[in-house]
Amino acid sequence: MLRRRILWYVAVFVLFGVASQVLARVVQLLGAPTGARSEITEFQRLLNNLAWLGYLLYTVIFLIVWKRSLSRLQMLRLIFWVIVVVTGVTLILQSALLGRTFEQIQINEGREIPQAGISGILLLSGLWAIFVTHFFASLFIPWTLKESIRPFAVLYGIFVVSSILLVDLAWWGYVILVIGPVVGAPGALICWWRHSRHRDRFHYRKLRGRYGQMKQELTDARKIHEALFPRPVKTGPTRMDFLYEPMGQIGGDYLYSFRFPGLPGDAPDAEPLSIVLIDVTGHGIAAALTVNRLHGELERLYAEEPDISPGEVLVALNRYIHLTLATHSVYATAVCLRINADKNQLQWASAGHPPVFMRTVDGRLEQLDSTTFVLGACAGDDFTAGEQTARLCPGDTIIAYTDGAIEAMNDKGRMLGVTGLRSIVIGTHPDTDADGGWASAILREVKSHRHGPALDDTLIVEIFRPLRV
Repeated sequence: MLRRRILWYVAVFVLFGVASQVLARVVQLLGAPTGARSEITEFQRLLNNLAWLGYLLYTVIFLIVWKRSLSRLQMLRLIFWVIVVVTGVTLILQSALLGRTFEQIQINEGREIPQAGISGILLLSGLWAIFVTHFFASLFIPWTLKESIRPFAVLYGIFVVSSILLVDLAWWGYVILVIGPVVGAPGALICWWRHSRHRDRFHYRKLRGRYGQMKQELTDARKIHEALFPRPVKTGPTRMDFLYEPMGQIGGDYLYSFRFPGLPGDAPDAEPLSIVLIDVTGHGIAAALTVNRLHGELERLYAEEPDISPGEVLVALNRYIHLTLATHSVYATAVCLRINADKNQLQWASAGHPPVFMRTVDGRLEQLDSTTFVLGACAGDDFTAGEQTARLCPGDTIIAYTDGAIEAMNDKGRMLGVTGLRSIVIGTHPDTDADGGWASAILREVKSHRHGPALDDTLIVEIFRPLRV
C-alpha cells in the first residue's frame, strides 16, 4: 500500500506541477511585463527552473519506487529526502533572492517599499510553501503521526534559519515564526486519523480472521473431545445415559465406560460394567488436554487388566496425576463404579468427588460420599482408595454429576449445593420420553435454578437397572 500511495503522490505532484508551469507560461506570454513586474518575472523564472529540476527528481524517484523492490523504511527515507531537498532549496532561495528582487525594484523605480511588507511576503510565501508541500504529501502517503512530523520539522527548521539569517525581520516576524508550526497541523491530523483508522481496521480484520480460525479449531477440538465419551448403554441389565453441557466450547469433565469382555456361555450384556466420572480442575482447552491424557491412561489400565476394581483404578490414576500433572497444579476429582448385575453388586470409590445419589426402587435415597483425597494431591504410598460395596438391584438408579450442577447460582447469588440437588432428585420425576429420563430431568431443574451463564462444566450421569430386561 505504501508503494502504491507513493507512486500516486509523485505522479499527481509532477502532473499538477507541470500543468501549473504550463499555465503560468501561457499567462506570461499573453502579458507584457514591465517595470516592477520584470524583476518579479526574473525571480519567478528562477523558481520555475528550480521547479523543473524538482519535477525531474520526483520522476526519478517514481521510477526507482516502481522498478525496484524497496522496504518500507527505504521508501519512507527516499520520499523524505526528496521532499526536504526540493522544498528546502526553494525556501532558501526565496529568503535569499526575493528580498534582493524587491531592493532592485526600489532602485529601478526610485520608490520606497516598506521592509515590513517585504518581510511579510517572505514569511507568508515560505509558510504557504511548507503548508502546501506537507499537506499534499499527507493526503497520499500513509505516514504515522511521528513520520509526518519529521519532514515538516526539517523544512520548518530550514525556513526559520534562512528567515533569521537572510531576512531583516521585525519583532512581529519572530512571533510568526513561533506560531508558524500550526501550518503543519492539518497534514499531521490527516496522517493521525488515517493511520488510526487503518490500524483499527487492520487489527479488526486480523482479530476477526484469528477468531474465525480459533473458533474452527475449537469446534474440531470439541468433536475430538466428545468422541472420547462412551455411547449410552441402552440394552442389558445395566444401562447408562448422560448429558454433558460444557461451560464454553470445550470442557474438562469426562466420562469413561468399560464392559468386561464376556466369556462363552455368558448371557448377552450381562458382563460387569465399569464407569469412571472425572472432573479436572479448571475448564477450557487446558482441562480438555488433561482429559485427553487421562483417557489414554484409562484405556491402558482397562486394556491391561479388564477386571480391575474401582479402588485400583483410583490408585493408578492418582499415581499418574501426581507424577505428571500435579507439578502443573492440575488435579482431578473422580468417582469410579463397577456394577455386576448377576450379583446385584455395586463396587465404588470416590476421590474428592461430590456425593453420588442412589435412588432405590422403593423410593429411598442413599448418598455415596467421597472415600479418599482428590487425585494427585498426595503420593502413591499415602493414597488409599477406600473402595466400598453396596447392593444395586433391578429398579435402582445411580445419579452422578460434576460440580457444575451444584455450583449453579440463582439470581440472589446462592448456589444450588448438594442439598438442593438432593431435593431435586427426591422431588423430580424422570422424563418419560427418555430411556431412564433422570439426566434430562435433573439438568432441566439445574438450568431453571441457574441465573445467567454457567460458571463451570456440567455432566450428569444416570446408571439404572431396569425391572425387566
